[in-house]
This record gives sequence, structure tokens and C-alpha cells, in this order.
Amino acid sequence: MQTSRRFYLPLLVIIISVAVGVTLLKTGPAPKRKQAKPVITTVTTITAKPTSFTVWISSQGLITPYLRSAVTSEAAGRLVEVAPKFIQGAFFEKGDLLARIDPESYRLFAINLEASIKIVKARLEELQTLRINKQKQLKIENQLLNLADRQFKRLSILKKAGTVTESTVEQGERELLSRRSAVLNLKNGLDLIPAQRHNLEAELQLKQAQRDTALLDLKRTEIIAPFTGRVVKKQADLGQFVGKGQTLGEIYSTAQWEVRLPISSQDLSLLDLSAIKKENIGVSFGPKVKLTTSGQGSINHHWSGDIVRMESVVDSHTRQVILVARINSSDQGERLDYDFLDGLFVEAAIQGRTLHNVFVLPRHTAGPGDRVLLIDNESRLLRKKVDIPFRNAKSIVISGGIKAMDRISLTPLPYTPDGAIITVQQNKTNDKKPQDLADKGER
Repeated sequence: MQTSRRFYLPLLVIIISVAVGVTLLKTGPAPKRKQAKPVITTVTTITAKPTSFTVWISSQGLITPYLRSAVTSEAAGRLVEVAPKFIQGAFFEKGDLLARIDPESYRLFAINLEASIKIVKARLEELQTLRINKQKQLKIENQLLNLADRQFKRLSILKKAGTVTESTVEQGERELLSRRSAVLNLKNGLDLIPAQRHNLEAELQLKQAQRDTALLDLKRTEIIAPFTGRVVKKQADLGQFVGKGQTLGEIYSTAQWEVRLPISSQDLSLLDLSAIKKENIGVSFGPKVKLTTSGQGSINHHWSGDIVRMESVVDSHTRQVILVARINSSDQGERLDYDFLDGLFVEAAIQGRTLHNVFVLPRHTAGPGDRVLLIDNESRLLRKKVDIPFRNAKSIVISGGIKAMDRISLTPLPYTPDGAIITVQQNKTNDKKPQDLADKGER
């Protein structure tokens, strides 16, 4: 009995409490409803005005010399002189002596060949004199031959008349045959002279070629700087024996420099590369390039150059194309050779096309999906998708989606729905020059 009471008593209390609560809810006064006030957002806007905008594409790269060369020995021998300028980091001018190989053996060989040439020339002169003498002798022999022939004919007539003996006629005939033989020998000798002259002339040409080669080898014992530049490294020193074709060091020219600048395919469409697509590639310059690098402390160095070519291969990792800019030392206001170092990192701004009838706005005005916050004539918010062909760290360039005198919100409204009423606190006009918003060289 006591167990039943312990069970039903709490249940009865719960049922009574629920009944009392339901009765209070049904018989109590209804709550007062308050009308919600509309939320009005206050923003700052800017008025869109069409303008022209010159695009500057940002990139970066490493400075490298346009011309780099190995200093190679063209003659074999021992180094007897190494110039003080031929040391790592030193500067030199075109035509400076960098090193000298012992020239004595080459000089003696050239003297020997010069003497051989003189001997061959003397033999040619002797042959010419011999030819003249033989021609004179042949003329005399022809005259003697004519005399012998007439004498033999007279003796033959006298023999028929019986006034001379047979032996006298035979002696005349022998004299005639002797003269004929002498004339024939002289003619054969003269016929051989042209061949002898050709042989001597060929020998002379050979000796002269050997002499010229020896003189060239003698000249090559001096290692001369082919251009104005700087020494990268030296690999041979005084007293060392070097062979023909051995590398003595490495140098580069300070007259021209190049920078490989990667850009995206989207940015490529904003550049005018028609000039560098001609056959005279590397001569016709393309878009201008501005280069900037930081020196010691807070000093910034600035240079200008031109795009001269585009590499033919797309980078397989970044899917970017590579443009090559060239900087000429003669075009700069300062010495590049003292400021530029091989491998120096620089930031670049490449001049692109000029876009007309576009709107230049601060970058933060474009939200997700390239949408801007447009405030219409009824002060309502409208998210409008726009075409943005170019953007950088400070601004965006809009080519379509809005029109002149549209009000664009400068205040971000990530949670305000379309159609909400907006209060404009201040209406800014876009009076800044487009290039002031360009932030050249930054994206």
C-alpha cells in the first residue's frame, strides 16, 4: 500500500502542474506586437567616370649579361704574363691585354718561314732569267739553223756539179742536224719552264700560308679582351703551361643585360608584341620596361629597357610565358656595370596597351564573383557583375557592366541583401588620374 502511494503521489503533482499551466496560458492577456523599424545602411560612394588607362604588367626576374664568353687559349705554351685586370670581379676595356703566352718559339718559326719564302722567290727570279736567256739563245740557234740549212743546200748543188767531195756534203748535213737538235732542246727547255714556275708558285703560296699561320699563332699568344666587360673567374695563372683550346677564365660584357620576365597568358593579351614578331627579332624593340631593385640601405635603383623577344616554350609548371627584356648601358644615365651584378633580382613593370572608355576604381570595390555594389536612383543596393580586364594592388579596370555616373559603394556590405535601402554619406568623384591608381609594377 505504501509502495503504491509513493508511485502515484508524484505523478499526481505533475498532472496538476501541467493543468494549471495550460489554464494560465489560455486565460492570460495576449503579448503586444511591435512593428520592426527598417534598417538603413550608411555608405560612401564613388561616381564612375569613363577614362583611358595604360596597363603596366608586373613581373620579376634575374639580371644576366647578354654576352658571356670563355677566355680560351688559341696557342700552346707557358704563361709569361697575366694582366692585373684579369682577376675575378675586375673590369676591363675592349682591346686590353689579359694574358700572354711565351711567343719565342712562334716568332722563330715565323722567321724560318719568311726565309723559305725569300728562297722560293729567288728561284722564281732565276727561272724567269733562265726563260729570257733561253728565248734569246733559241733565236740565235734558229738563225744558225737557217745558215746551216742554206749551206747544206749549196753543198748539195755543188756536189752534183762535181766541185765538192762527198765528205764535205756529209759534214754540212751533220752541221744542219746539230743545229736542229740544239733548237729542239731549247724549245723543250722553254716548254718545261711554265710547269717549273707553277710548282714554285704553289710552293711559294704554301710557304706564305704557313708564314701567315705562324704570324697568326704568334698574335694569338696575346689574349686580348674582345669587348668591354668584367671577369667572372680566372682558371690559369703565371708560369702555368696551357694547351691549345684550354679555358683560362670566363668574362661577360657590361654593354647589354637581359632579364627573363614570366607573365600569365591573360596579361599577354594586354601587351602589344607586334614589333618583336618581325623577322629582325632582337632588333625591333617591343614594349617598354621599367626595372627597380633595392641597393644598400633604402637606396632604390631604376633602369629602363625594352622587350626584345618572347621565348618559344611555356613553363610547364606555372603555365606562364617568358618575355625577355634588354637593357643597354649606353641608354642609361649611370654606369650599369657598377650597379648590375649577374643574378641580381629586379622587379619589372611592362608597359601594356592603353584601354579606352574604361572605369578605374579602387580594388576593394570588387567583391566575390567580380561584382560591385551599385546604388541605384532609388537608393537601393544592387550587386552588379562587371568585366575586369586588368587589376593590380590598388585598382581595378572595368570595361563593361556599369555606365558613366553610376554610384559605386566604397563601403563593403557582405551581409546586406540586394534591394536594401542605402543612405549615401558622401559621394566621391573619381578625380584622380588613372595612372595614380595604377600602382605600377604591383599586382
